[in-house]
Amino acid sequence: MDPSRVLQPHVCCLGNPVAGNPTQFVMSRAAKMCGLDWRFFTSQVTETNFEAAIRGVQALGLQGAVILSPFQQAVIPYLDTVTESAHSLQRVTIARLDGHSWLGDNFFGSAIWQTIQSRIPRERGPHAAMASELSEDSSEPLGALLVSKRASMQSDSLEKCLRINQPDAWQLHRFDSENAEQSSSAPRFGALIVENDLENSQLKALLQWNWIASPMVIQLEAAVPQTRKNQREELAMRGFQRVEQVEWMAYEAVADFAFLTGATPPPDLVRESLEEYLQW
Repeated sequence: MDPSRVLQPHVCCLGNPVAGNPTQFVMSRAAKMCGLDWRFFTSQVTETNFEAAIRGVQALGLQGAVILSPFQQAVIPYLDTVTESAHSLQRVTIARLDGHSWLGDNFFGSAIWQTIQSRIPRERGPHAAMASELSEDSSEPLGALLVSKRASMQSDSLEKCLRINQPDAWQLHRFDSENAEQSSSAPRFGALIVENDLENSQLKALLQWNWIASPMVIQLEAAVPQTRKNQREELAMRGFQRVEQVEWMAYEAVADFAFLTGATPPPDLVRESLEEYLQW
């Protein structure tokens, strides 16, 4: 008998601390949705024991590992291959056993773009009517604007990751506070991606750019200073749709699960699982 048909696939989630992390719950629920007999479990390990933990995962023949904070950089030397997306961020969030080698990936960038496209579809066909309502030619790319507080290695890595995963229907641009006016060659913009928080001067300049009727704003940093909450109101009054963090978390979880198992659970149901666990 083929052992692979009787051995239940196992995936370990490694991190510290792990209390309150929804990964095991969401992945286990996704396995039930897809009719898969996979088991996901979570282990909290100290930084000094991480090498032993990841070596143990590999030695025991587990199918994969979800890499939680603070080990997303530390795991890279223990993998045989890392995707371009994960390399750009220098963070691996998911790893799987491919034959006799370990592959690490990071689906953060693709999850951000999936979130954007779910809100503002750009393809022709069933969604063409929506593009028409937005007074947009769906054959013309829209712009997504990345705003970071200041130039840094982290900001450069984020930009690189987003460019690697950028779909054809969108163009990523980076906002430069020193040259805050939109260039004449830039497209109309449909998405504002904010890495940390906006300075009031940045917001004032950004609102002068050429935006579509209902653009969206993605605030990557969940915690927004009290002094900046008036900016949300200003953006809302200008028609910006605010995107909750759970939206791209759901797409990232779907991609992680598909990467491990080859099956794709429904994003809406994955989001429901996340919201149930986190009580959003």
